[in-house]
Parts: sequence; structure tokens; C-alpha cells
Amino acid sequence: MAVLYMPNGVNTSKWSPEGQGRDFQLSPTLSPLQDLKSEILVASNLWNAGADTGDGHYVKSPVF
Repeated sequence: MAVLYMPNGVNTSKWSPEGQGRDFQLSPTLSPLQDLKSEILVASNLWNAGADTGDGHYVKSPVF
């Protein structure tokens, strides 16, 4: 398992794949994983309500 933490965010238009299920198309950022496409899962639309309070990274990092 690999988990990526990007405290400054990502350009989601270049990150998120298009489509769902086995027919998804890798984004430009994920394209180096093309050979592993059948073995990866890209989870999206996840939300941790505990990270929706406070101000700054001192709140966001611990909920990660």
C-alpha cells in the first residue's frame, strides 16, 4: 500500500483518473503507472470530518 500526503494540495485536473471501474484512463500525473494499471486502485472523494476544523496544518496532519 502506498499513501501520499500532499499538504499543499495537488492539481486535481492532472491527478484524478477519468472513468470508474476497470475502464478508467490514467491521468497525466499517473501515466507512469500504466504498466501497473490492472493492479492499482485510486480512491477518491474521501473525507475525514475531523480535518474540517481548526486552522492550518497542525489540525490536518494528525487526522491523516
